[in-house]
Amino acid sequence: MEQQDDLLLDSIIYESKDERTDRVIKQLQQILEKKIPFVPYARLGGPDGMRLSRAAFAVMIKFSEFFEDFQNMVDEVEINWDEVKEDDLKIRELMKGMNHFDHIAKRWESASKMRSWINEKKKNLVEKLKKEVEAEYLKKKEQDKSAKPEES
Repeated sequence: MEQQDDLLLDSIIYESKDERTDRVIKQLQQILEKKIPFVPYARLGGPDGMRLSRAAFAVMIKFSEFFEDFQNMVDEVEINWDEVKEDDLKIRELMKGMNHFDHIAKRWESASKMRSWINEKKKNLVEKLKKEVEAEYLKKKEQDKSAKPEES
């Protein structure tokens, strides 16, 4: 059972490991992107943001009481795949009717908030690096100025 749990977590974290899990995550993402009111961080960071969201979601699902419910959701979508194939609306309606869907969707939304957090961290790091480079440049420029009069 533990190995099966690890396989599910692996498929949540890494896209293309399991097409069944990818289908469910794709739908959770589409629900978040179309949510009203608008969720500004839903697409933030592009593919890197999605990888971060998936990793955060895996942790949240693993340590919540909804791990089995998520697994059941993946299985239920797979069982009904012939009926709902390629019809995103039907897939979402199927998922919304499942136990604890709202809680799982909220976990996905929380995981997606990591996109804005990491974006802020990147911005702070860039600003810090920029200040360090500017300070180093000014210091070097000052040293060059002080070295030139001595040469004359």
